[in-house]
This record gives sequence, C-alpha cells and structure tokens, in this order.
Amino acid sequence: MRFEGVVSRWNDERGFGFLKAFGNDDAEVFVHISEFPKGGRRPAVGERVLFEVVTDEKGKKKAKNLFCPDRPKTGSDKADKQLHARRRRLKARKPTSWLGSVFGVVLLVIGAAVAYPYVKKEWSERQHRQELSQMSNGTPVAPVQAISSVYRCDGRTHCSQMTSCEEAKFFINNCPGTKMDSDNDGVPCESQWCSGGR
Repeated sequence: MRFEGVVSRWNDERGFGFLKAFGNDDAEVFVHISEFPKGGRRPAVGERVLFEVVTDEKGKKKAKNLFCPDRPKTGSDKADKQLHARRRRLKARKPTSWLGSVFGVVLLVIGAAVAYPYVKKEWSERQHRQELSQMSNGTPVAPVQAISSVYRCDGRTHCSQMTSCEEAKFFINNCPGTKMDSDNDGVPCESQWCSGGR
C-alpha cells in the first residue's frame, strides 16, 4: 500500500530519518538515504514523499520505493538503472582484473626468465665477433674493464688535457664530445701523444 506523507526528522550525517504519513500523526516510519531518488538534492524536513511500508526480518517497519513528487525529474529511470547495472558489473569485474594483473606479471617474469639465456648468448657472440674483427684489423684488443677502471669520462675533450696516448684513445672511443681527432682517422692527438699512429 502506498502512503503520502512528509519527512518528519532527518539526520544527514548518518543518512537516515523518519517519515510521517498524512492522517497518522503518531506513527513514524524509518527511511534510509538509499531509498531516495539518486542524483537529487538531500532530503529535508517537511519534504513531501510517497512511499510503501515494509517489515524487515527483525519485524521493524521501514519505507521502501520512495518517490518525491515535488522534485524535478533529473533523468530517466532507465538511465538510472543502466548506471547501477554498470556499477555492479564493474564491482564484479574488479577481482578478475586484479587476478588478471597478477597473471600478467607472472607471465612477464616467466617470459624474461626464458628469454634471458638467449639474449645473454647473443650479446656474448656479438662481443666475441667485435673482438675477432679488431684482431683481424691488427688493432690490439685491450680488456675493456682494465682501461675503464684506470680512466673515466670526466668532461675533458682536448689533447692538452690528456697525459698519454692510451688515455686519449680511451676518451675518443668512450666519451662524448671529444675534439682530439681532427682528421677523423681514429688516431687522437697525433701531433702530441700518438705521433706515428702508435
């Protein structure tokens, strides 16, 4: 049965209040904020409402299927139902997306573990080919770690800043922006440190 009445008391902080039906001044019926139309203004004391009364599992009466006739209609009921259905689907999908993320990370780790030996082998073969190429050109292959532990790129770019041919070669091969090989033949500081191409 549908009743017409008003909001008699409202606790906005807690989201509930009580309704009084017209013609029944002594009985109040509990109402929760979720029963009011979505997307509208907050309930106010004295606001006119249409509602049904149901009894919950504890035997207490409460208002359901509430309608506020004095409020302007903000949207169609169909749009509200679609919005609520979409929210339910998203909530239901969240555990799946979380599991999907975990599954994706696990696949990524497994893929990296499988690919690592192949990448490492390819890198080693490429480095070996470079060393063989340098040896066939007559260029001595110096251990990179030994040189790099003695020298480091520190911003020096000119021959006047070097202390040896070996240091100049390290800088020209490993450091950006050097200005020590004016004829671009790969031999730095020819007039100062590396005369005769040594």
